Amino acid sequence: GTIGYLKASAVLCVTGAGQATQEDGIIFPDLLANMFGSFLMGMFANGKTLGLALPLNIAWVTPQHSFQKMTILHKAFTTGFCGSLTTFS
Repeated sequence: GTIGYLKASAVLCVTGAGQATQEDGIIFPDLLANMFGSFLMGMFANGKTLGLALPLNIAWVTPQHSFQKMTILHKAFTTGFCGSLTTFS
């Protein structure tokens, strides 16, 4: 079944340049960048998303920390940097 399909290096996806295989395609080289970007986005999740009682911008930073007030920087980091890291890796 699936293991034989993957082992045979069958085409897994089609890119703009043509076909890509498991060895030299876009799936595995991008895996680390996608995992790192997703990890960072998880670290910067807000309290509401995590279901916490306090609606903090960053759940693991104290409420008095100055970064809690920098909502524009927080959104720029998570949406801009982490989004581009995971999407364009």
